[in-house]
Amino acid sequence: MKKVLGKPTHTETQKQRHLRLKRELLTYCINHPDAKDTVEGILRWWFPAGEVRWRAEEVKTALDELTAREWITSRSIRQAEVIYGLNKDKTSEINKFLSHSSAASKTTR
Repeated sequence: MKKVLGKPTHTETQKQRHLRLKRELLTYCINHPDAKDTVEGILRWWFPAGEVRWRAEEVKTALDELTAREWITSRSIRQAEVIYGLNKDKTSEINKFLSHSSAASKTTR
């Protein structure tokens, strides 16, 4: 019997994975500019079922970086909960980042 091998897998570096997460967060925000949620809500609602599973720590780190760039807003609602959402004033800057990083990721594959 002939053994059939699967497609080769592309191993993603940690840096590439992190960039992909930031792109997914920003793309969701651009497509849903009024969306706001906690890390737990983002994990549950913003990412399609069956896709890559992100860890809460990864999402929190990415959101902190995007908040530092002022692309994402954050506000505390309780002692330990923070709501994140799009900074609509930065939409053109975000779109430029998304188009640039999309082109860059296609050339590295």
